[in-house]
Amino acid sequence: MFPSPVSKAPVSTPPPAKIPTLTAAIEENTQARTGIYYGLDSNVGALPMAFTYKAFPVINSASSIQKFGRNNPTRPYEVVAGYIEDGFSDYRHLLSLNTTVERVVKVENEWVLTLRKSNEAYRGNAHDYWWEEKFDAVVVATGHYAVPFVPAIWGIDEAYKALPHKFEHSKSFRFSDRYVGKVIDVETRFIHH
Repeated sequence: MFPSPVSKAPVSTPPPAKIPTLTAAIEENTQARTGIYYGLDSNVGALPMAFTYKAFPVINSASSIQKFGRNNPTRPYEVVAGYIEDGFSDYRHLLSLNTTVERVVKVENEWVLTLRKSNEAYRGNAHDYWWEEKFDAVVVATGHYAVPFVPAIWGIDEAYKALPHKFEHSKSFRFSDRYVGKVIDVETRFIHH
């Protein structure tokens, strides 16, 4: 997963003809991942992230305490996720996780959404479950950091094609374990014209 500035986005899978249905699981769209990884602390303080009716719990990671002292405003991502889940618990029945919106079509006065939930267990195997729902309105709220930025660097496309296993965008990062004991050697050259 290392798209270049000139790479094309992956083609989406067309919905099945019959809905609702289960289909074989589609490979993960790695461009849909968030930048969250194990050990991540928020870089936004707990006060601006908090709802007015409920403060964030004062829980800090060991690394943030070491860097910024006790009771610093950062929070581990697990604390942020738990805070949001707790605040949404009364409305959990309205939430669908691991779900993508595959198609949005306006039919007369309604919006018809074709939805796909990944990793639904059926007979011991992971499947994708497809269904449709109708709504009066649709809000498109995409994150502005959804597509990884790779600067236009001469030769990067050729290097990636030759050595794809050597490239990892920070958006793909999940654990530091695979880098333990390794050294990253970066040679910087400045080209003057």
